[in-house]
Amino acid sequence: PSWNLDGSEAATAGLALPIGRYRAWFSSSRPVRFSEFPGSAWRGGFGSVYQARFSGPDGFEKLVAIKLLTAGFTSLTTGGALTQTGPITATGFVVQSAGPVTLANAANDFAVVNINAGTNAVSLVDKNALAISGITSGFLTMQAAGAITQSGPITATGVVVTNTVGNTTLTHASNDVDIMQISAGTKDVAFTDKDDLFISSSQTGFLTIRTGGDLNQSGAIKATGGVLYATAGSITLPTASNDVDVLSISNPGRAATFADVDNVFLSNVSAGTFTLQTGGPVTQGQPMTVNTLAVTTATGGVTLTQPANVIGTLSANLAAAGAPLSVTNTGNLSINQVTTKGPISVATSAGGNVLVGPVLTPPAKLQTTGAINFTGVTGNVTVANGGTIVAPGGATVASGKRIQWSLASSADSGAGSLRSILTSVNSLKAPAQITVTGPSTVALGSPLPSVTVPLAVVGNGQLTLNGAAAGASTSGFVFGAAAAGSSVAGVTLQNFGNSGVLIQGATNVTVSSITVSNSLYGVYAAGAVGGSSVVSSVFSGNTQAAYLNGAQGMRFGRAGQGNSITSAARTTAGITIAGVSSGTFVQGNGSSGTPTAIFISAATGLQVGGAVSGEGNTVSFAGTGVFATGLCTGSSVIKTSIGPAVTTRYNPGGARNQTVIPSLPA
Repeated sequence: PSWNLDGSEAATAGLALPIGRYRAWFSSSRPVRFSEFPGSAWRGGFGSVYQARFSGPDGFEKLVAIKLLTAGFTSLTTGGALTQTGPITATGFVVQSAGPVTLANAANDFAVVNINAGTNAVSLVDKNALAISGITSGFLTMQAAGAITQSGPITATGVVVTNTVGNTTLTHASNDVDIMQISAGTKDVAFTDKDDLFISSSQTGFLTIRTGGDLNQSGAIKATGGVLYATAGSITLPTASNDVDVLSISNPGRAATFADVDNVFLSNVSAGTFTLQTGGPVTQGQPMTVNTLAVTTATGGVTLTQPANVIGTLSANLAAAGAPLSVTNTGNLSINQVTTKGPISVATSAGGNVLVGPVLTPPAKLQTTGAINFTGVTGNVTVANGGTIVAPGGATVASGKRIQWSLASSADSGAGSLRSILTSVNSLKAPAQITVTGPSTVALGSPLPSVTVPLAVVGNGQLTLNGAAAGASTSGFVFGAAAAGSSVAGVTLQNFGNSGVLIQGATNVTVSSITVSNSLYGVYAAGAVGGSSVVSSVFSGNTQAAYLNGAQGMRFGRAGQGNSITSAARTTAGITIAGVSSGTFVQGNGSSGTPTAIFISAATGLQVGGAVSGEGNTVSFAGTGVFATGLCTGSSVIKTSIGPAVTTRYNPGGARNQTVIPSLPA
C-alpha cells in the first residue's frame, strides 16, 4: 500500500522535508529488524515497525521506519489531570500526563497499559487481566480481575495492588517502589524491587519478594507461603501478626528477622543473623545456613533436624511447658542463651563440636527443666568462659565421651568457678572433664561438692586449691562410689583439715602428678576401690601422706611411678595401711624424714614392695622403716630399701601372719 501527504503532514510525522507532494510506500510482508532502524519506534509496544521509502520533488528519496499501531490502541497526552466517566476498552493504552491519572471505572478493559504521570498519583482498574509495559507515578493503585503482569518497570513512591482473581507477577528487575500494599486473597504474588521496599500489608497465597536493598514492614504479611530474597541490606519483618505457613529466606551473610502468629515451616534459609519469633512450633523441610540463629516460641517446640544445617551460634527461648528443642548441625555449633521447658537434643556431623560458652555477657547457658541428649554429637561438648548447662533430668553423651568444662574463674563461687562447675557436673549425671589452662589459685571458704559422676580433673600444673579457710574436716576432692572412673592430675592441694584427695568406695579412680602439703592426709582411701591408684605424686609436710583404711584393690605407687613423701614437724607417718586390704599394693615410693615410713596396722591381704625391679619402697632418715602391728594375715613386705639414718628398719615381731622379705640397705 501507499499514500500521499504534503510537506506539513510530513513535518508532523517527524520528517524535515521541503513543501511539496510526496509519495510513501512500504511493504507489510516483513517487519523491519531492530538492527536496521534502531530508535524510539520500538519503545512501548502496541504495534510493529516496517521499512518505508518516501519519494518527492527533485528526485528526493528517504528510507524510514514506520510503526503501525495495533487496532484498539489509544494514546493520550494531557497537561493536567486525567479522569473518566465511562469505561475504556483498548488493546493498548498509553498515557503521558502532567497531572494525576484516575481511571477507576470497574468496566475498564485494558490489555496493555503504559503510563507516565511523573510524580503524580495513578489509579487504575481493569475488569480482566492487565499487562503493564511501564508505569511512572507517585502513588499507584491497581485493581484487576485477572492476572497482572509486566514487560516494563514500575517506578512509584507507593503501590497498592488488589487482585483476588488472578496471580500478580511484577518481577521486572528495574522496578522501584518505596511502599507496597497487596490484597490478593489466596492468589500468588511475585514482586521484584531494585532497592529498598517497605510492605504496609499483604494478603496472598504464595508470596515472593525480591529486593536489592532493605525489606521492611509496618503491617502484617499473611500468606500460605513466602519466599523472601535480598541481594543487599537486611530483611526486617517483625510484626507479630504475620501469618506465613511456609517460609524461605535468602539473604546470605546479612540480617533477617521474621515474626509469625503461629507455627512456621521453614524451607531454605540463608542469612547472617536470623531472628525468628513465632506463636507456635517451628519445623523445617530444607536446611538452613546462618551465622547466628535466635528463635523464640510462645507455644510448641523447635525441630531443626535437617542433616545439612549449618548454624554458627544458637539462641532459643521456648516458653511453653514441655516444648522440645532438637537441632542437627554440620560442623561446630556454639550455644549462646538457650532456655526451654522440654527435652533438648543436639547432634552434629563431620566431627562437629558443641560449645556452650562463646565469650558473652551474660555467660552462655543451655538450660532446660528436663533432660539433654548429646549422644548424636560427633565431636566434643565443651562448656567454657563461664558458660553452664542446667538440666535437672540429666544429660547423656556418646559412649566414651565426656562433657568438657574449662575453669574460667579463680573465685570460690560464681560463673565459671570450680564450685559452680562441680555442682553442674553432678547435676547432669554425665561423665565430665574439667581442664585448667591458666594459673589459678582457689581459696575455698567451704567444702567443694563431692564428686558423684565420672570426672577427670586435668590441672596441667596450673590449679592450686587452698583449704585453709574451708573447715577443719574439709577435703579437697571427694570421690564417692558414683564417681567410679574419675581421675585427678596436675593439681596442687594445700592446707586441708582432712585430705587433699578422698576416695570413698569409688573404683578405678586415678590420681597422678598431684602435690599435697600441710594437710591431715595427702590421700585417704577406704572401701572397695578396685582399680584405683595414686602415682607420680608429691606429699610434703602432711600428718600422713596416705591413709589406706580398709581400702581393697588400691595401688599407692608402682614401679617407675612411685610417690615422693617428705615430712614436717606434724608428720606421724608416711603411709598408713589398716584393715582389710585385699589386692592393695604399696610400691615404688620414696619416704624421707618421717617418724615411721610405712605403718601397717592389722592390714590383711596387703603387699608392700615387690620382687620386680622398682617395686620396692625406699626409706631414709626415719625413726622406723616399716612398723607392723596386729593380725596381718596374707600381708607381705618385700624388699624395702632402707637408706641412711633409719633407726629401726623393721619390727617384724609386732605383727602376726605377715611375711617380710628384706633387702639390703640402700
